[in-house]
Amino acid sequence: MESKYSPHVARNVFSALTSDESLRVLGLSLAANDLMSNLNAMGTLPEDETTYFFYNSIAIVREVAKLVVSTETSTLSERFSDETWTSFKELEAVLAPYHDASLARSVLKPIRDVTFHYDLTKSKEATHWNAILEETRRQEQLDVGISSDDRSLHGQRYTFADRLRTEYVNRFLTTEIVSQLSSVSVSIGVFVDFLLTDLVHEQEHG
Repeated sequence: MESKYSPHVARNVFSALTSDESLRVLGLSLAANDLMSNLNAMGTLPEDETTYFFYNSIAIVREVAKLVVSTETSTLSERFSDETWTSFKELEAVLAPYHDASLARSVLKPIRDVTFHYDLTKSKEATHWNAILEETRRQEQLDVGISSDDRSLHGQRYTFADRLRTEYVNRFLTTEIVSQLSSVSVSIGVFVDFLLTDLVHEQEHG
């Protein structure tokens, strides 16, 4: 399958940045790319196979939240235009608070943990996982998906695992939070676009 992006070249903004600034720009660019890849995947796969990409996007937003906090006082922020500062502050208002009831800690972190940490025996949410599994252990059968493609390296999908993770994650989500997360994911891409535009403009005009 061909990429929807045609190859071009852009001015190398890294050449004018310090090592710290370069790492921050690279990290933000990777996050923007990964969020877009997840969005594209969610638009092409069946709905029951897209939950991972949604949870992965939440995990990415959680990691960006940590980067946003440290970037405000970095030298990179001194290069922000007014428009980029406005975009950054909008992100910060949602992502930076770290109290127990904040989005970053009460929603993003536990979903991030179950997306990337597979040793659930060490999970701080082990009690809740065991409660979910208690009902599952009483069932005679588990739901799976079987691929009709005999060339598939992975002939079946363990849909019972998807269902259990969805049950776990849904306790953290409301319609309002899902809408907020969708908006933040888009805002991250917008902020990175503004930032890279600033850096190119700075190189071109000094």
